[in-house]
Amino acid sequence: MVRRAFVTGGTGFVGGHLVRALVTHGWHVTVAQRPTSSRRGLGGLDVDFVTADVMDAGALERGMPEQADVVFHLAANVGFVPSRNAEQTAVNVTGTRHVVQAALSRRAARFVHVSSVAAWGPAQGDVIDETRPVRTSQHWINYARTKWLSELEVERGVANGLQAVIVNPSHIMGPGDHKNWGRLFALARRARVLAATGATAPWCHVEDVVASLIAAAERGGSGRRYLLGGPDVSYYDVLRLVRARVGRPPPARVAGWVLKAAAQLGRPASFVSGREASLTPELASIWSTTFRIDDGRARRELAHASRPFERTLDDTFRWVLAAARDPLP
Repeated sequence: MVRRAFVTGGTGFVGGHLVRALVTHGWHVTVAQRPTSSRRGLGGLDVDFVTADVMDAGALERGMPEQADVVFHLAANVGFVPSRNAEQTAVNVTGTRHVVQAALSRRAARFVHVSSVAAWGPAQGDVIDETRPVRTSQHWINYARTKWLSELEVERGVANGLQAVIVNPSHIMGPGDHKNWGRLFALARRARVLAATGATAPWCHVEDVVASLIAAAERGGSGRRYLLGGPDVSYYDVLRLVRARVGRPPPARVAGWVLKAAAQLGRPASFVSGREASLTPELASIWSTTFRIDDGRARRELAHASRPFERTLDDTFRWVLAAARDPLP
């Protein structure tokens, strides 16, 4: 029997990889897309598309197949620009509520919500596992707070009978990443990121994340969270390796307070120019925070695995070169 999946965010970075993997494994996939979303990354795939923004509850319910085997919810606003907080909150929280309600109404068999380790609001020195209480209810970084609030929407769905699993990846990189960490190649080439801290964080290859998302759909425990970790690498080493691949010398290694001060100093210039700063105070805080993940639950129950970081980096760089594109919008 052919399994049926409904995917939000399927035209995005992680979502595109997920859709391709599902099709490869014989799933019938319906992708919900915004009217402005490009299908270019899914060209040639036997996929159904419906126009349904997560902010349009009615369109979601009309577009979602009855009794889908799995709803994968990946649509999210990933950004660290305070002027866009209201939009981000609407998409991440209200949008998740709409997808949960549609899944309940259309009697979806399973629901996989892709959240983030940011939902825990990692602080300096944290070692996070699924039992650790979150501290994000009043977190100053809107993305972290809204990812936690989106999970509460899923928990309400579970209380109403939804068989839902929450997956929390750490930093994700890989081919097709032209909006997030993949932008580092263009930023490094243009000499717009010159320094980084020695703080460390876990890094995932997008294909490892996708494999665990499918495993979560197939055997994840309803109501359970699964943290997805990877190699712990410092931001300095990430930028050093990126800069080496684009022919730049090693970056400066600075203390966290220096990076945070630079981000604050860049705010007035960004306001005057109207151009989004490459380094915001939110990003400076993230780049200055060392934390680790205990992903033992995902490794035991989902067979989550992670490849060496340099393989992840090289896969991303090869995509940048092969696509002959500049990941910087």
